[in-house]
Amino acid sequence: MRKVSKQVKMLVERVITVGAAAQKRGKNRWAESRAEEERAALLPIPKFQNQSLKAEYLRRFSKYIYRSDYIIIWGDGHKYKNQIIDMIQAHKDFSIIEILYHRPRSVRKLAKAVYSCDYAPFNHLKSKIRCLKKPPKEVLFIFIENWNPQEDYFGEGIFRRLESGTLRAFKEKIRNKFNDEIDVERAEEHLIDVSANELQTHYVLQYIGFDGVDYLKRRHAIIDLPHHVKHNSEFVIKNISIDSLYCNLIAGDSNGFVKEKRVHIKLSPHYRALIKDDKIYRNYIDNSIGRALMDDYYWEKFRNLAQDFKYLAAPYSRSYIAVRQFDTDEYAIIDGLHRAAIMRYQGVKKLSVAVLKGYKRC
Repeated sequence: MRKVSKQVKMLVERVITVGAAAQKRGKNRWAESRAEEERAALLPIPKFQNQSLKAEYLRRFSKYIYRSDYIIIWGDGHKYKNQIIDMIQAHKDFSIIEILYHRPRSVRKLAKAVYSCDYAPFNHLKSKIRCLKKPPKEVLFIFIENWNPQEDYFGEGIFRRLESGTLRAFKEKIRNKFNDEIDVERAEEHLIDVSANELQTHYVLQYIGFDGVDYLKRRHAIIDLPHHVKHNSEFVIKNISIDSLYCNLIAGDSNGFVKEKRVHIKLSPHYRALIKDDKIYRNYIDNSIGRALMDDYYWEKFRNLAQDFKYLAAPYSRSYIAVRQFDTDEYAIIDGLHRAAIMRYQGVKKLSVAVLKGYKRC
């Protein structure tokens, strides 16, 4: 990277202080040095003599060797969401952290958050915003661990920016597959977009209401917990009856009002679909409130998982169902409803769970 003057560095700091919404774009931005480029390089993965040494290295240092990125599926791309999620999961360099459904009140504010670190001229972004205002006004954020970013500079002049070559190539693959063709050329539909850098991911998470990329990089040393559970939660591993489990179902109306309703696991759409009718599960997932469930399940995937599922089998030996006790011998599932429903369907009577103490959402 070319050396920059002290004045330019001071200007970079001032732009960061002002915030994403006030950042200048296009000809008012420089190409030599930018805020997100002033950061430590990713820790390289050395060569190992055997897989066990590599696994231990990844366990100890994983939070330093991947980049937090996101893939956003715009409204027009929702009809392809299951296929896109499957392609992400099949990618050797990506690991899904969390999926969040979002229905923006203001498309303009959403676009400003998503393109806060974009260096294209603002007129170019205006055309994108016009496209995004068309129905349906809903997006799906898929946050991922990018294990092989292959960062490089792409674009020329005011369009030049530091990006992940791996993620950029994946975006083009998705667009080539799903965008319509006009006169044998690919239509530039805005089905998906991707983050250019971790600073962009940071701003988007703040827009949604989290504290930035730190939210994605939380890890528990002993068990795998969902990201919405604070790390300092104490827990005990306990064998309980599967019929002591309850779950919170999301309910609401088409205007987006969301509330939780606690029901016994045998009344969950997950279990009822396995023993009765898959439409029960499909209807729950596919309605506008169900899409706020923040997971990547759909019926075909759930059904396939149920066919040969083994609880706590390698490499998921730390993935306990997480619960909290709310009454004598009664527990509410915090994470693991799909697994619990499958196990009840398999005829399991007792199972080991992680009972969290002082459970709080992040």
